[in-house]
Amino acid sequence: MSRTHPRPLSFIGAQVADAVRDARKRWRATSWTWCALVVVVALVPVVDGNALQISSLAAGLYIVLAAVGLNFAVGLAGIPSLGQGGFVGIGAFVAAWLAVRWGWDLVAATAAGTAAAAVTGFVVGAGAARLTRVYVAITTWVVAWMLQFALADFPQISGGSQGLPLPPARLGILGAVARFTPVWHYESALLFVVIALVAYAAVKKTPAGLHLTALRQSEAAALVLGADRAKLRTGAIVASAAIGGLAGALAVQLAGIADPTTYGPLLSVKLFVAVIIGGAAFTAGPVVGAATLALVGPAAHGLGHLAGIEPARFEPLVAAALLLVALVAGGQGILPRLRSLSVRGKTRAASSGAPRISVSTAIEVRPGPTVLDARSVAKSFGGLRALDGVDISVRAGSVHAVIGPNGSGKSTLLKILSGSIRPDAGSVHVDGRAVEISSVASLRELGIVRTLQRTAVFEDMSLRDHVLAGSVTARPVAGTARHLIGTPQARADEAAARVDAERVLSDVGLLDAVETPARYLSGAQQRFLMIAMALAAHPRAVLLDEPGAGMSSDHVASLIDLIGAIASRGVAVVLVEHNLRLVRSTADEVTVLSSGHVIANGDPDEISASDEVRRAYIGPTSF
Repeated sequence: MSRTHPRPLSFIGAQVADAVRDARKRWRATSWTWCALVVVVALVPVVDGNALQISSLAAGLYIVLAAVGLNFAVGLAGIPSLGQGGFVGIGAFVAAWLAVRWGWDLVAATAAGTAAAAVTGFVVGAGAARLTRVYVAITTWVVAWMLQFALADFPQISGGSQGLPLPPARLGILGAVARFTPVWHYESALLFVVIALVAYAAVKKTPAGLHLTALRQSEAAALVLGADRAKLRTGAIVASAAIGGLAGALAVQLAGIADPTTYGPLLSVKLFVAVIIGGAAFTAGPVVGAATLALVGPAAHGLGHLAGIEPARFEPLVAAALLLVALVAGGQGILPRLRSLSVRGKTRAASSGAPRISVSTAIEVRPGPTVLDARSVAKSFGGLRALDGVDISVRAGSVHAVIGPNGSGKSTLLKILSGSIRPDAGSVHVDGRAVEISSVASLRELGIVRTLQRTAVFEDMSLRDHVLAGSVTARPVAGTARHLIGTPQARADEAAARVDAERVLSDVGLLDAVETPARYLSGAQQRFLMIAMALAAHPRAVLLDEPGAGMSSDHVASLIDLIGAIASRGVAVVLVEHNLRLVRSTADEVTVLSSGHVIANGDPDEISASDEVRRAYIGPTSF
């Protein structure tokens, strides 16, 4: 019997229809507003036919494009890049030099300038991604100055003080020659700005974008989710540099001359100021910031004339003053400030009471085979022996509590079990097989997840985005390119992840606050949210580091129910906790640490009766 297969065209048509349907669901009134604004801006050359004015506006749009590119690093990844002017200059001079020396046309020269900036961004990003933010700022700032010095020292490339004049930009097509007018540059610049803005908004919602946002707001919490800091930050710098190089390559061909004084540290400062005062992390922030600087420019020139200062030198002073004002105001720009005014008093958490834990879907599972165990694990920090030959074994569907006084090695043990640090000796096994501890992500992919000891959430992210960020390492389709293109698999993965996020939030009693930013939750609710992020990865073992810290008795009761529900679904739970009521109510087995050694192991009743445990930790009161 023959099997029928869908025709390729019918299949493609159905997928396109589904994509359009999904896009229509996400279309909002603000989307129409932005579309109308773009149409109005695109019609400016029709209203004003002055070629010089259009050329000036096109140059301004290329600056906006470079600022939007910078926002990939500053706003999305939280990297204080001060080298965007250098990347713009690299794109400009590579395109100019190829056009002058080898007669490359506009498209080829622009592509080469963009590629050169991207490669430079990769080199800078690969070296700076692991540095602290202060050193990243210094490193990228040095890049801008290096370009300035290189252009000054090699006049054969830069054209010296006279600059490098370009021939009219052309593109040969089938023997014909197309010339590029200021109107063409204006419309092209606008198109590229729109594409960059749409790409930025789309990337924010991809798995990589969620992890970048998480890294920007709380690096420690993001690393626990398996975020690859070096790879993600390098990618953000490359995207920023490539867009900057594109803007420079096109702008220099519009200007007709590559002027060495146009690029470098001053341009970097102006682009950085535009992003900050507009609102870093806001899609339209760089546009608003660049428009603000454009309005401030004439005012600065006027004030410079009144003060007897050369306007070209006075404008940077005004830009720096604006940056200082934004930083003193807490780093908030125009758009964040407007949003805070519009939502003040309107956003509330679902409830300040104890979450309602959903246990209806729990399946009673008896403790099963061993999922996770550590064998003879040892770890030292300098001269301090944090762990010395520790063994622990955790079975599926059971709760294994680890208790002990402060400094006994409990959190160090969890860090080793989760892949955060490597042991000096011993081994970690999953399903009886030794695993190579290379990163948190490597353990998360095996189903081993952990929460932090301190409360750590992403204040400006919604609860849904928290859970989606936690699910990245467990999602079958996590590639950024696929999500940007919107392949059928990526859209199906996204839809399934959103449904699963609501289920997980329901499990921890936070579904009513699904769109609420985490900053509006109480401390106890934030700790339940941390557990939700761990559960989003569909774990086989959950390592909870003092989840009950700071909770009221009602919240502890809800936490007891939640831990019981997690274990009843066949998940292994490792619980580090000082609240002995919580341990007694949930644990099937207890391991007691003291000075990095295991001094007792057994069920709660056995541990409670141990004189050695009482002397080391519990004291005269009953367990």
